Amino acid sequence: MGVVPRVSRFQVGEPGSAAQVEGLPAMLLAQQPDAMIDAGEVGALTVRAASVRGAGHRYDGTPRQDDFCLGTAGARNELLVAVVADGVSAGPRSHLAARVVVRLGVQLVAQAIANGPVSTIDWDALVGSIAGHVLLQARKDRGNDQLDAREAAKVMASTAAFAIVPVERDPNGVRTCTVVPIGDTSVWVLRGGQQWESVTPIKNEGAAVASSAVFALPLLPSTPIVALTAVLLPGDALFVVTDGVGDPLGEGSGDVGRALAATWATPPNRYEFAAQVDFARRSHTDDRTAVGIWVEPPRDTEPVVQHSPAGAPPPEWVDLAPVSAPVSAPAPPSASGPSLPPPPGAPPPPFAPPAPVAPPPPAPDASSSDTSAPDPSAAPRPSAPTPSARGGRTAPAPTAWVPSAAIPPSTRASTGAADATSSSPFRSTSPYGSSSPYASTSPYGNRQAAPTPDREADPSGIFDAEGDDDTSDDDPAGADPAR
Repeated sequence: MGVVPRVSRFQVGEPGSAAQVEGLPAMLLAQQPDAMIDAGEVGALTVRAASVRGAGHRYDGTPRQDDFCLGTAGARNELLVAVVADGVSAGPRSHLAARVVVRLGVQLVAQAIANGPVSTIDWDALVGSIAGHVLLQARKDRGNDQLDAREAAKVMASTAAFAIVPVERDPNGVRTCTVVPIGDTSVWVLRGGQQWESVTPIKNEGAAVASSAVFALPLLPSTPIVALTAVLLPGDALFVVTDGVGDPLGEGSGDVGRALAATWATPPNRYEFAAQVDFARRSHTDDRTAVGIWVEPPRDTEPVVQHSPAGAPPPEWVDLAPVSAPVSAPAPPSASGPSLPPPPGAPPPPFAPPAPVAPPPPAPDASSSDTSAPDPSAAPRPSAPTPSARGGRTAPAPTAWVPSAAIPPSTRASTGAADATSSSPFRSTSPYGSSSPYASTSPYGNRQAAPTPDREADPSGIFDAEGDDDTSDDDPAGADPAR
């Protein structure tokens, strides 16, 4: 029987004590696993995708709020669609919002491409439809048919990023991708496995004081949504990431940027990719999600898990930081929480430098009158970490979002938005007009035209994001069509 390879844990620089947090199994908290992985090949593209619960949520006993979904579109499945969402921590049910965003997002993008080229997608309408279904989910979750978008955002909200990547390159040997960000979920291009280029705006770039405020669905931006373009050359890779990866990545030129560029220059093993997405770094404890799409020709076989030289078992921890970067052991106990010791009998982590040998203490002076031993109980005890001290993403205040009533009707006049006197509960936030191709799937505008999410219309159950078995409230014949 062969030896089962073990995947090492990864860090970039100092991991911090939070890296040792295990927590309860996530499925005991909600129907959302601690991690999810997907990988494979789509034509000439190689895909790795992983979403992992951050140490902050493991410590707090809360579910992973990130999510992702993949799909293909076009008459010949010539386009790969990736949608990544990051549920906002301030909403206790935001993992449901993220699930609706990614699954419905892939579905609506595919439907839109079936009706015309990517360049003709009405992103205001498409994103508005997704926002409407997040609102429906919040209403169902709270049992309140009158819940408006602003109140729903306090229950569940999510950012998103869409990426549409051609499976095959064009006659010029490149791939022109379409990217749409909503909030701080970001998209990057790794050029030739060496340099990061941000397709979306870099969070807090140029700001004197960093902010964690974020814009998220079901609230809609006050300006029309504009699609961005990314060009992939041979040897490049496109990454769609939540801020759990984007924040430590920064501008892409620091230790994390150099470490991930070197690590993801080529597609790694799927399990190692998930472990790398879950890299430990002090003060960065948010959920992490990354979808990587490499344009190099796919391998005949997936790379195996890396082993140490001479057949030795892989180390428990691997530091991805460049050699020139300082490497240190986990920090000693501090106000942010104690550093947890390794399990009994476990070898010391390979990244810990050897402890300096202290010189022997001088012999006690026989004439000394102080012969008492030190009292161990007098040593200060480290305090337990608190959610406010463990770092990570700060829950944004609702005022960081754009409330529906604050958007003037003129803002979306070009998109056929309803004005403030409309009977729509969304008033001026609605990007819909009567000719919208998504009107039949949205609760916007004419309320009576909105369907109730039901399993018959949606066999996969994506609109019943909680995945319960109770379908009585999903029956369109017995429910308010405005839900």
